[in-house]
Amino acid sequence: MKLAVLGGTGNFGRGIALRLATEHQVILGSRSATRAEQLAKEYQGLAVAHYQELNGSVTGMSNEEAISEAELVVLAIRADALETFLEDIPPTRWKDKLVLSPITRFEFTRGLFVFKPFNLNGTQVSAAEYIKHRLGESVRVVSGMQLVPASKLADLNSPLGYDVPFCGPKEAFQEVSKILSPLKGLRMLYAGPLSVSYSIESTLPLMLNIAIRNSLGEPGLRLI
Repeated sequence: MKLAVLGGTGNFGRGIALRLATEHQVILGSRSATRAEQLAKEYQGLAVAHYQELNGSVTGMSNEEAISEAELVVLAIRADALETFLEDIPPTRWKDKLVLSPITRFEFTRGLFVFKPFNLNGTQVSAAEYIKHRLGESVRVVSGMQLVPASKLADLNSPLGYDVPFCGPKEAFQEVSKILSPLKGLRMLYAGPLSVSYSIESTLPLMLNIAIRNSLGEPGLRLI
């Protein structure tokens, strides 16, 4: 299966691209096709060196080409770049696509991590809801992976071991969870419709505030 990871330079994009390349054809997307190709060559080398058996691959293209080719698009981009990013891609590229949003927007101010929702016609909404509004009815948006520590995801030797809430249309969640099955050590749980993403996204700053005050390192989630 072909998957696009847009914005794969950070720990999250790096980790999900390398781990999914064990089974899928991962396409890194960038504004610069040349930059995407260079990064893909680096990631392909890392994947080959780490895994004894690699059934997939990592290649690079421009964002628009990657979206057109992919069956699932993962938005591994910075939250503060989301609005500009969506403006740069023609709406026709997104038609009938399945999109995974791991985005949450927050800031660190006065010693606290604070959730920053998006504004949609005067209403505060989650990043996933904002994306859905911008991309249109034909696009299926699933929200998830916000609460997985990015540094652990990028460490291919980490066994992970987290519970991961997802929300959106249930059939789309089931499709996404099947595609993400190479991410061993993650228990993927359905949390409800896309409106639940506000709660999931706002949980990350809470977890970070707890972690920093209790010397817990980068936090993850386990439901028991």
